[in-house]
Amino acid sequence: MEKKTKEKIQERDKIEFLRIALQLQKVGVNNEISERIIKTYEQILLLKGDFSIMDAIKIDNSIKKKYNSK
Repeated sequence: MEKKTKEKIQERDKIEFLRIALQLQKVGVNNEISERIIKTYEQILLLKGDFSIMDAIKIDNSIKKKYNSK
């Protein structure tokens, strides 16, 4: 349980840090968009550029589930 909590905190921090960095670059995004960017980029790296529409749908569904449940 402790490891999962630490991972969640790191994920939340990553989302927030990217959002702030983009704000400093005059690119206004909210946490949802920031998380979409991070998840997409991480998936592209994982798949070595072989990103598909199915990958995009999976990310979209996970983001919608997370942010629409709040």
